[in-house]
Amino acid sequence: MSENLRRARALAGAGKLAEALAALPDTSADAQVLALRGALLSETGRPAEALEDFARALALDPANAATWSNQGNALAKLGRREEAIQGYDTALEHDPRYAPAQANRARMLFDLGQGLYHQRRFEEALDAIDRAIAAQTQQAVVHHLRAMILLNLRRREDALAAIDASLKINPDYEVQLSRAVILGALGRFAEGVAALDRAIAAQPGNPTGYFRRAQARLRLGDFPGGWSDYEHRWQAPSFLAGSRGFVTNEALTRLQPGLTRADVAGKAVLVIAEQGIGDQVMFASMLSDLAAEAASVACVCDARLQALFEASFPGISFIGRRRHGPLELAGYDVILPMGNLGRLYRQTPEDFPAAPYLRPRPQIAAAWSERLGPKTTPLRIGLSWRGGTASTDTAWRSLTLDDLRRLLTLQGCEFVSLQYGDTAAEVAAINPGLPRPIRLFAPAEIDDFEDLAGLVQSLDLVVSVQTALIHLCGAVGAPCLVMTPFMPEWRYSVAGETMPWYGSVKLLRQSAPDDWAPVIAAVAAELEIAR
Repeated sequence: MSENLRRARALAGAGKLAEALAALPDTSADAQVLALRGALLSETGRPAEALEDFARALALDPANAATWSNQGNALAKLGRREEAIQGYDTALEHDPRYAPAQANRARMLFDLGQGLYHQRRFEEALDAIDRAIAAQTQQAVVHHLRAMILLNLRRREDALAAIDASLKINPDYEVQLSRAVILGALGRFAEGVAALDRAIAAQPGNPTGYFRRAQARLRLGDFPGGWSDYEHRWQAPSFLAGSRGFVTNEALTRLQPGLTRADVAGKAVLVIAEQGIGDQVMFASMLSDLAAEAASVACVCDARLQALFEASFPGISFIGRRRHGPLELAGYDVILPMGNLGRLYRQTPEDFPAAPYLRPRPQIAAAWSERLGPKTTPLRIGLSWRGGTASTDTAWRSLTLDDLRRLLTLQGCEFVSLQYGDTAAEVAAINPGLPRPIRLFAPAEIDDFEDLAGLVQSLDLVVSVQTALIHLCGAVGAPCLVMTPFMPEWRYSVAGETMPWYGSVKLLRQSAPDDWAPVIAAVAAELEIAR
């Protein structure tokens, strides 16, 4: 080994990656030099260049497991995950006990599983991480990853044991955050808050812990503590990434933390939506409170809500957006994120009026009633069976139409699909086996929320999983039964049949994780009574 290579390795081991790169000899004929340079380039944000060095290194030394594994890491950084897995597989063909390749392979499989919620990927990831641990890879990060894989496999108690194993090795901040998630999945919500308290104590300057604790506190009904922590969301990278379609860079510079009602009284206020459409509907319940105190209020919202909001709040101006383009901020005294309204106006349970506050124009509902025609059954019921995305736990809160067959075959009930997106194939597949086919409208016909609100008001009842539709039903005062998962979103609280935001919504909760059968039976019983 050359002196330059030895020195570069020592510098890399000390974390001095740029110096290590500079120390390497300029050669394309030494596989060790090329492999190390590739690894350093990948680690310093130059994975595309790294691939060139890895290719040359492997041409000289094709059986080197470490080089194949590091090439996989570079491919992963470029978003080429399937190719990365192939690299790890090749590394393991040459050295089946090369633990870094097993651990990295597990990470890629886990990421792929999360992206599509693919059960087989999680099972493969668990096998890979167990092989890494068997090869004496007793690192906290490995046990942490194992815990999250187990959680996604619904093995919650095993996930808790794995996260505790990680904590014994290193009581890391990120591990405490994940432990809180696992405790929540087990229904141990207060313990989850305690885990977040420990995480925040370990890293009081990290905003993610506060943001997570905000949601946990709000779920438990601690509104003063929850809204206080909620202020930290604007420093949390995960939150910022999802809000930037509405909240522009310029708007961010004008946000003022800790605003009170006195700060908005008599001022020209621009409220900016920051989250999904369901949250916008929910937080809009406080726009009238704000309008009663401010000199004027304008609100940036999703374009699909603009018509409904304009019909419901005639004294407020609305700017509908599709998450792109600049915002005109001149002329406003205060720029207020919509989520801050909770801290201003909903500090106690008594602050929630739970009364309808949205209303489509009368002609919208009338048009839907005419289109639906006279009822041929006692109940005409809206139905939504899928909610969220991979990043918002869609797999834990969604059902299939076949899961709901007991409801769909009830006597005296006609169902109308309110499911977001193109569901024609799903509905067509189940309709031939039903006594009354599910009625379906083209997605474009109910994409605008004033149209959807008009349709909802033309029905007797709505049955749905957790999704934006719940907020719409509550906001217009339409009766709604919610099939609620064991670990609900914070908006749904942790217990009881009601949520503080709406008076017309009834929650039917899972009593055990993943067990939907009793919930569906409870919905069936409610429908029998309603007939």
